[in-house]
Amino acid sequence: NADDPNVLDALEGYRGKRISFGIENPEANMRAVNIAADNGRYGFDVLLDGEYFCHVDLRVFGKHNVYNALAAAAACMLAGISARDIARGLGEFCGARRRMEYRGDVNGAAVYDDYGHHPTEIAATVCGAKAMAEGRLICVYQPHTYSRTAALLDGFVKAFDGCDRVIFVDVYAAREKNVYGISSGTLAQRVGERAAYADSFETAARMVTEEIKEGDVAIIMGAGDVWKVFDYLKYDEEV
Repeated sequence: NADDPNVLDALEGYRGKRISFGIENPEANMRAVNIAADNGRYGFDVLLDGEYFCHVDLRVFGKHNVYNALAAAAACMLAGISARDIARGLGEFCGARRRMEYRGDVNGAAVYDDYGHHPTEIAATVCGAKAMAEGRLICVYQPHTYSRTAALLDGFVKAFDGCDRVIFVDVYAAREKNVYGISSGTLAQRVGERAAYADSFETAARMVTEEIKEGDVAIIMGAGDVWKVFDYLKYDEEV
């Protein structure tokens, strides 16, 4: 990624073959230009070494997926796949399971499932989801392990800046014991008035159902067993 200074620093002095992609860096081999957003989903032209390569309209949302698409396009180009087939494949890609996977509507609002459990990926997902929402963005989040939550606490607090409401459920401990003095209640307190703590998945689902309205977007997020929240949601129709 030619837009990532850490990547560029790591590659300093490297003299082997490489291909770069990016949006901002004009020296990137594969670039996205003429980027346009439509309800959080992006279309753009791809340039290869300054020449038009193809046009891509993504079905997955979020500007971070422009970078993902460029990386995929570069890899496919190196594998000998044509520009036309690359554009078609990217345009047909609907996303991976538990990566903003649509689960149904509740009170006329779209509800998604996402695996995000690191501040950087949470922030990217929240940014993209906010662009999709006509109304509010509500997130139910389950922290994954006490050690990660404690080590990256400030990052987690900031990652939810784009949410109108955040509901934290208990930390997924995995094999850990809580020797860090951290909890989901701690996170909720740090985030402030927009946040709340739910003592069970059923409570979290009830809070979502009571708050969510038509035009809102809700994300049930985490790498543990937070997917169980879906069992308690009152869907508008079967999914």
